[in-house]
Formats: sequence, structure tokens, C-alpha cells
Amino acid sequence: LGSSGGGITIFSTSVLGTSDFSTGAFPAEYGNALSGVFDMKFRNGNSEKRENTIKVGLIGLEYATEGPIGHNGGSYLVNYRYSTLGVLNKFGFQLAGPRIDDNFQDISFNVYLPTKDKKNVFNIWGIGGLSVENRRTAATPINYDDRVTGDFETNMGAIGLSHSWLINNKSYLKTTIAVMDQYVINDQNYNPSASPAYRITTEHHQEGRISLASYYSYKFSPQTTLKTGVFVSDLFYHFEAYSGSSINENTNVLNGYATYGHANTFGQTPSTLLFQPYTEIKYRPSDQWTFTGGLHALYLALNGTTSIEPRFGVQYQYESNQSLSFGYGLHGKIQPMGTYYTVFGNYGYSHDYSNRNLGVIHSNHFVLAHEVIFSNSYKLHSELYYQALTDVPVSADPTSTYSALNVVEGFPNRILTSKGTGQNYGLDISLEKIFNHGAFFVLATSLFNSVYQPLNGQTYSTQYNTHYSLNFMGGKEWRTKHEGVWQGGIKILYNGGTPASPLAAVQNGDVQNPLLDEAHPFSLTTPAYFRPDLKVSYRKDNKKSAYTIALDVQNFAGLTNVNGLKRNYDPTTNTWVYREQSGLIPVISFQIDF
Repeated sequence: LGSSGGGITIFSTSVLGTSDFSTGAFPAEYGNALSGVFDMKFRNGNSEKRENTIKVGLIGLEYATEGPIGHNGGSYLVNYRYSTLGVLNKFGFQLAGPRIDDNFQDISFNVYLPTKDKKNVFNIWGIGGLSVENRRTAATPINYDDRVTGDFETNMGAIGLSHSWLINNKSYLKTTIAVMDQYVINDQNYNPSASPAYRITTEHHQEGRISLASYYSYKFSPQTTLKTGVFVSDLFYHFEAYSGSSINENTNVLNGYATYGHANTFGQTPSTLLFQPYTEIKYRPSDQWTFTGGLHALYLALNGTTSIEPRFGVQYQYESNQSLSFGYGLHGKIQPMGTYYTVFGNYGYSHDYSNRNLGVIHSNHFVLAHEVIFSNSYKLHSELYYQALTDVPVSADPTSTYSALNVVEGFPNRILTSKGTGQNYGLDISLEKIFNHGAFFVLATSLFNSVYQPLNGQTYSTQYNTHYSLNFMGGKEWRTKHEGVWQGGIKILYNGGTPASPLAAVQNGDVQNPLLDEAHPFSLTTPAYFRPDLKVSYRKDNKKSAYTIALDVQNFAGLTNVNGLKRNYDPTTNTWVYREQSGLIPVISFQIDF
């Protein structure tokens, strides 16, 4: 939220292997995504000796272990983390912001089991996490928002079994079966001055899937490779959402109680099938030219939605250190499952699922990129892109400017039609110094425009149209005598302000769903986001162990940024109240490897 990808990711660097990040016209094997794909991969553990890591810091405790298993070169890798953010909170450092306490724990593992001839490899892997965020009443409540408390809980887990079969020197088959589930609870209460608290919002989301993924790769020749596969997922889900319209503080009673999303039809958890076959071919007729082409298909059994998506790319290496590439892809994405189950009518009895037949959002991606590597240490990458979005769900009311492209969370509280459009276009430039001689850096900037069109055909900024983004990350290390290493690093993030829609002059009394100025959507702009982080550490390597002492100062300038995507309506002031993000957060840690 904001710019930095959230507070703490569930992925630990201790278990991650080489992972791929694709934007724009990404390959045909990836589907049901519009903007990009982060293909996370777990590394294998050490197959020769046992290793352990213990890390203790103000954010939490972390333990990782890896080592050999079996007699064929197998290995295991396990990582567990438990937060101690309460320690930081006691010292007045709120990682998630003022009035908020949060805690988490997570575990990741990967077991690598090859056969003796190495032609068959099994991987058993998993990841899971629990987290909770509690919002307290302000110490001296003045406005409505000061009295709003809440619990935001997210629990997730995934476990899978993968099998790779090397059929011969030209082909192999990989198959994975996995079970995933996620449960989100978002409850908000209002605490009147002289009465027990009232529940004003309840959102319970459960989304899971049982997935089978399999692909076959065949190498026709050194120049031509084919890859074809399929994803089959059984999606199961349960959504409930209730919203109290408003509270009369004089009588301490709800003025209304509305429901706007419910998927638990007559007490049963629904499910549906998502089917995604694909095929792609790579052809390299010479050292200069590389062609890729493919086709991805998507079918959602819930409403019979289909999407056929061609992908194409070409790269020309016109110098040994320079290349020019072009890519095109049609990409489709189904709606969030809760959107299909929005209820319009009496809770639990209505069958008026007016959004059930919404189609797939489509985006035509065009990307032109240039890359040059010089001095064997520096890489400059420039990329022009254009994305034309069609079949976007927008409000069926022609006077409304609501679009699904601007949804951050929750369910739509209106009837939608797939007749909206949108465009994203811009320029990305990055300069990278590859790590050598003890130093590296990455400087990246993006200039862009992001707009949409509802039924009235007018063009408006989307909620994410900050226009520019700049980030820098770099580090340097100095080796000392006796196997010691000093390390220093800095990261700077700077983004334009997030747009927001102004409130209507006259409100309807619904605190949770206030009326917006539909004629001027996202015409307000929050302040720009700026965050500098600094890290200093010392590592000492011994024969059988090593230790690291580090000081990581997040937001060392102490600036309080506004979270432009998290805002609440305050009826006492008739204004938006934005959540403030964390200020300076010093994190001291000690790590030992043995």
C-alpha cells in the first residue's frame, strides 16, 4: 500500500530461488492476469551438509534449516518467522500506522527428492501465514473516525506436490497438484461516547482452489522449442458482507443495515471450474533473431465465459551488447469471485445475481523495448508500452462514473455492465550496475498515464494514476581483515500522489458508502509519497559459523506518508480521513549461521 509493496511480505528471502517478473505482453503460459506476473520459485536446500540460520530482531524471530535427505542428492529447506512487532509498538514505533497493532507468523518449506538416475524429481512444497491487525480507539476521540475500531485478519496456506520427468534428451513433462486457501476477516465497529460498540461493517472472504498444472516441453532442434500445458482449478469460495448505513449518536442505533455481497446461497459453499490451456513456441533462426508465439485460452464454468488470447514477441540482437524487442499480447482476467455473487434484494433469499454474467476483462498489450550493456557492469533498459482495456465492468447507470478498474477491496454495491474501457501508456527507464567490486545499484523511473471511460464515454484518471514513480536502490561492501565484511545500503522511493474522488455536497447518511461527486471522479490528489531506507551491517565469517549484526532504519527521514488507498468518510467533518503510514522505524537484528 502506497509504494513499497506492503509492510512485510510472506515470502522470505531465505527460501526464494531465481524468480521471474513479467509485465506487458508476458508469455502464453501465464493467464488470468492483466498487468503483470511474479512467478515465485523456492530454491532447493543444501544437498551436501546441514545449515541453520537464527535471526533475532525487533520485527521478529526467524529460523531456517536445510540439509541433505535420502541417498540420491535430495534436500529439505524450512523457514519459520514469528513477529514481535509488539516490542516496536511499546517503543512508539507503529509499523502499520498510528492506533494499529499487528502481528504475524509464517512458514515455508521445500523438499527436493530426485530418483537415483535423476530422470524423475519430486518436490513437496508449502507456504502458510497468519496475520492480524487491530485498530484502537483514539486516546482522545474528537471526530467519528476516532471512534472507529476494527480487526483485519488474513490467513492463507498452500501446499503442493510437483513431479518432473525427463523423458529423453529432447523432452520433459512437469506436473503439479496444489491446494490453496485464504480467509480474510474485516470487521469494523463504532464506539459511541456512552454506549457499547456497534458493528458497522463485516466482510468475510474465503477463497480457495484445488489446482492441477501440467506442461510438456519438446526441443525439435537447437533453434526450435515447443511448450504446451494446462491449468485446471476447482475454485471454492464463501463471501459475506454487511454494512451498517449510519449511526445516530443521539439514540445510539443503526439508521439502516444493508447487504451488498453474499455468496453463501442457502448455507452452501459454491464452487466452479477455471480451465486454462496454452501453447507456445520459440524459434531462433540465428544469433540475432528470436521469435516467440503462443496462444492462451480461458474458460470459466460459472457463466460460460471464454477468452482466446494470442501472444507474440520478437527480439533483434543487432550488436553484441544491444537488443531491440517488440511484444504483443491479448490478456484476459475474470472478475473477483465476490463480484459475481453481489446480491440485490433480501439477504439469503434473493436470486437476483445481476452481475453473474459479467465477461472477462481484456487488455491488448503493446511493448517496445531497447537494452544496452556497457562496460560489462552497467545495463540500461528502456521500454515504451500501451495497454488498451476493453470489456471493463462499469456501472449500468449512465450517470455514474464507477469502474471496476478502480476497486481496491470489497464488493461492488451496484449493477454492472461490461461496456467500459481504459488505457495505460508510459515509458519505463532503468539503469543497473551489476554487482561487482563490492557494489551495485538500480535506478528506475516510470512516467505514465492511466485513464478509463464509463458509459458516458468521458475520460477520467484511474485511482492509480500517480503519473510518475522513481526508485533507487544501491549497496556497497568493504572487506576487512580476518574475514569481516561491512555493508551499507540505501533505498529511496518517490511516487506521485494517489488520486481520490471528492465527496458529494449532500450526503445520504450512509457512513460506509458515502455519495461521491460522480461528475469529477478522482480529481483530488493526495501528497506525493517519499520514503528513504538505510541499512548498515557487519558480517563475520568463521570456519563453521558466521554472524551478522544489522541496523535497518526504514523511513530514516521520519516523514509521515498518507496512504492514498485507505480512506474513511467522517460524517462529523464531512471529509475524507486518510490513514497515515509509519514514520521512522529502526530495526536492530542479529543473525547467526551455522
